Amino acid sequence: MVPEIFISYAHIDNETILESEDGWITLLHRMLELRLAQLLGEKPIVWRDPQMRGNAEITSTLNKKLEQCDYMISVITPRYLKSDWCRREMDFFFNRFGDSSRIFKVIKTEVSPESVPKEVRDCLSYMFFRNDPDSGRIREFRPHITTTANEFINRLDDLAYDMCSYINEQISDSTGVENKSGLKIFLAESSYSIQEERDQMIRELCVHGNKIMPKIQLPLQKEALIETVTEILKECDLAIHLIGNSYGMIPENADISTIEIQAQLSAEFARQGKISRLIYVPQDIQPCDERQKKFLKYLESNEISQIQTEFISASNVELYQVLHEQLDILTKPEVVPVRNQNMGNKISQVYLICAEEDLEDAEQLEDYLFDQQVEPLLPLFEGDEAQIKADHLRNINACDGIIIYQGKANDSWLRQLRHDISQQIEHKTKPLAGIALFLGPPDSRRKQRLRALDMQVIQSFEQIEPQLLQEFISELGRCQQEGIK
Repeated sequence: MVPEIFISYAHIDNETILESEDGWITLLHRMLELRLAQLLGEKPIVWRDPQMRGNAEITSTLNKKLEQCDYMISVITPRYLKSDWCRREMDFFFNRFGDSSRIFKVIKTEVSPESVPKEVRDCLSYMFFRNDPDSGRIREFRPHITTTANEFINRLDDLAYDMCSYINEQISDSTGVENKSGLKIFLAESSYSIQEERDQMIRELCVHGNKIMPKIQLPLQKEALIETVTEILKECDLAIHLIGNSYGMIPENADISTIEIQAQLSAEFARQGKISRLIYVPQDIQPCDERQKKFLKYLESNEISQIQTEFISASNVELYQVLHEQLDILTKPEVVPVRNQNMGNKISQVYLICAEEDLEDAEQLEDYLFDQQVEPLLPLFEGDEAQIKADHLRNINACDGIIIYQGKANDSWLRQLRHDISQQIEHKTKPLAGIALFLGPPDSRRKQRLRALDMQVIQSFEQIEPQLLQEFISELGRCQQEGIK
């Protein structure tokens, strides 16, 4: 069934100074119809009233079209809000379906949020204007003016992709065939200073068939915002946060911004292993105030904020490289590993931690674990400090057991690592079967005297004997069979 779309607009917004020019609404109509046809694979029926309203014949035609059309585009302007005709069209369409999910809100000219009809106030807005930082004035996107033509086309593309996605969902629902392509991605609201990058991110994700959320304008009140974002995150596979120079708006009854509230909520979902996160901070970021500096420090150094999170402070090119790596990981079919008969139907993951100078010796333990059908996770040694720390936290959260290997590494490394692990395991959502400290060559009096109440100590000073791990691995298997994992 070919989708039918009704464009609701005020006629004055389509008038031009030069008679030879096409009006703004005419160009929107023509370009959107073409873009939707390219995305859907068939030409939709896009209808608008090209004449002045008033007589009975036109009124009858309007009513008939409003009854037939599946979707509405409301072009919001100051004149639209004052038009009884436009309001009547919106009310008719809203009442027909009982909600605003089929209404797409195009804001051509800036209006106050309070003046927008409450039926569509929470719908996503497609802003066809921007604030000119040089003059402080609002500049509308006009397709026939060179300085704003690209912005008009990009915003129209956003509208077309979202409409196409929603139309395809409706088709899937009506046929009973679920469209399983792509991921559900929470793209957090961001400050105006990074809005252009966010718009670009939407287009990139949509091109690859992903479903972008939220579909609605987020509430401006703290409790409603938390409830809405929490419900959205429950459906998502990945949360993306783009952080700009500005701290952003603080909702009613809140003492932190919408941007920070979203980050805290997704961090909790990531801590529970329910979602992956990607946080992007531009290399050249210049925080506007102390609140934003404090928020950036929290994102970079807070331990919980690092769990299952890729933190990127790099160029745009590197951002999209990491993004596509993350998407590949999330969409890759799960590989079912070989099972250990002594461990039931579950596979164990052991985080094998060592210093970089001990990596070659620790590989003997890695090989032995694989032979015992236990999956070893090794630390990351390449990348920036934030990436290495994030990987370390992910491994601790994901593993069933931990093995620390100390050979050439000094005692201060071991002391710091033990302190770090004792703090991190408090935040683990997955039970930990045990920790083993494997002491390899060279021998030392300090190693011989080392005792621990919180972990099994294994001494193998003359040569590395991986089979000494067998007791630890057996205990891991018993824990799984008892349902501790």
